[in-house]
Amino acid sequence: MMQVHKAIYEKEIRQKFDSIVKDYLFKELDYIAFSRHIDNSKELTYLMSNLEWQKMYDENKFSIMDPVRIAASTLSTNVARFELMETQDSFSLEIMRQREKHQIYNGIVILKNEDGKKYQLTLASSYKNLDTMEYVAKNFKEIDYMFHDLKKLFKTDVL
Repeated sequence: MMQVHKAIYEKEIRQKFDSIVKDYLFKELDYIAFSRHIDNSKELTYLMSNLEWQKMYDENKFSIMDPVRIAASTLSTNVARFELMETQDSFSLEIMRQREKHQIYNGIVILKNEDGKKYQLTLASSYKNLDTMEYVAKNFKEIDYMFHDLKKLFKTDVL
């Protein structure tokens, strides 16, 4: 079965995404991405707060070998840091380098499974010294609310 990876560019959906992200005002977390993985169809749909990075990611088909995306389908835990994700080859290592060139550091992935779908919230910062795991722990309730709001966006608008 062929993998289908789709970046969302539709203006209305991006505006709703941006509105949800801005409602939570996580000033230290200046990069947020959200995706939905449907296991049985190998479908991946995603939005990233950094549109320039999303375009590069999409155009270069980084989703195929991205250690962060792969983590969503292979992790046994629901939370993982970027630095603990395996870079299996030079291409996946290059994806992580490109991510850093876009000032996406200290990333963390939060996963939730529901009805054969995996939802992935990726949070990162341009602040190199931010302890993202500690930040997420302190703001978990608000991050969980944001996760649910983003999940609703995918259920209603991105089919």
